[in-house]
Amino acid sequence: MGATAIIVIDTDRQYDEQAIFEHIKNINKELNGKANEKIYCGINNYQEFYDKKKYCTMKCLSICAPAHIRVFVCWNYQPDICKDNKQTSYCDFGDSCNFLHDRSDYKHRWQHEQEWNE
Repeated sequence: MGATAIIVIDTDRQYDEQAIFEHIKNINKELNGKANEKIYCGINNYQEFYDKKKYCTMKCLSICAPAHIRVFVCWNYQPDICKDNKQTSYCDFGDSCNFLHDRSDYKHRWQHEQEWNE
């Protein structure tokens, strides 16, 4: 199993970038000189005053983003965690210890993947 649970490569035709481009182009043909400034047309449906190319180029070739992504992040710029407490859950210094007594759950990657699959 990879890092994604679901990936959508083939989009529906109506959500494709080329279909949206053609839809906007058709609306511009209909609204040519007839647009009313006081009517809200939506973010993609306003009249454009310049002609675009025949086809949209780079945006049409994009693949949709994955639906679910697993991310593991561990930033440890200053490891101020008490080593004794981390390994044995006991520290001789007690409350006077200068380091952090962390109670979080440390797991290996295979344990995270096993939980993800369940």
